[in-house]
Amino acid sequence: MPVNQAKIEAQKREFTNEYVKMNGRDCSHLIVTGTTGWGKTTVLFWLIDAIVRYCIKSLGASGKQETIVWYDSRKSSEALTLLTMWNVRFLIPKGCKLTINIRKDCKYKLHEYEIIEMDNPMLPWQYVRKGWINVICLKPYVLDPGTVSYIIGKYFRSLVEMAHNKLIPVPMALFLDEFQRLAPATNHNRSGSQVEATQWIEENIQTVRSLEIRIIAVSHQPSEVARSIRKEFSWQLPRRGTCYTFQDEPRLARFNKTWGFLDKLDLIFVRPDRTFSDVIGIDFYPLAEEEIGEMIYDGIVVREDKIIITVGQDKKTSVDPLPCDTCKLAHELDGTKVICKDMMKIYELDDIREKGCTDKEAKA
Repeated sequence: MPVNQAKIEAQKREFTNEYVKMNGRDCSHLIVTGTTGWGKTTVLFWLIDAIVRYCIKSLGASGKQETIVWYDSRKSSEALTLLTMWNVRFLIPKGCKLTINIRKDCKYKLHEYEIIEMDNPMLPWQYVRKGWINVICLKPYVLDPGTVSYIIGKYFRSLVEMAHNKLIPVPMALFLDEFQRLAPATNHNRSGSQVEATQWIEENIQTVRSLEIRIIAVSHQPSEVARSIRKEFSWQLPRRGTCYTFQDEPRLARFNKTWGFLDKLDLIFVRPDRTFSDVIGIDFYPLAEEEIGEMIYDGIVVREDKIIITVGQDKKTSVDPLPCDTCKLAHELDGTKVICKDMMKIYELDDIREKGCTDKEAKA
């Protein structure tokens, strides 16, 4: 084996041993950056494939089977590519519909999949299946960006609380695309929901790592993510178009031209000490719509006041606000169905706080 190739193979093993297999309390957050069209999604597929190989089919450094959660950003039907790697559970809001059409000429061996409806789209974690790839399908049903930020902010809040109470399967790898929309930098226009989400992530991003949850985030530029949060991503995978600033990353900013020559199947990983690897080749993954099939979404999720409403194809409306901690029962309040779970806190339903739980069988 040529010297250079031997060095590259050694660096692949280094990344596998130092990042991929570290799926317990020693896990680290990672961010992928670069402009659109230069292989960020391909890198995510490569990472998921590696985690499946080393932390699901085999146990990682923690000795535990990992669970993968992928946030579907509705870039065509790309989530179907995950079926070539492992079993997939698709999570959709109750009242909405997801149709998966597999091409008759698909030449790939696809794994098992299932579609599960979430009674409360605010709490996807209770529907996550251990040892599977779980795809949260929310954005395909939401037209308003503010609503997306609002719900994902609540996702993160409930993730911390449920993980702290050991109510979700860990270790977990959480893949979040378009992370800059969830926690944008202060010099970007931010909505109230984005400010709230940024504050929660800022306060808890170290906590989730201690709870054996690693975040793999994607952003166009590092500088587009809030500074207090982006410094917590100890591992980085810059793609073409990544531009580090001398203020934040003086070591890496000197090599911005280096990332500019990367092809879609080229990879450079940046270590926590800000040294970086040589160019490593990664695998090609099938294009979902051209080689596997398509995903068809039907239904709309909207936000009215502080309540999330799901409108399905049959035009029926189900209302699922945030849960309260008064009781474990479901009851009616002014015609609105309220899902109560005592392991969670009351978040913003002031009307429930004022009126309380009127169900006679409710727990105090």
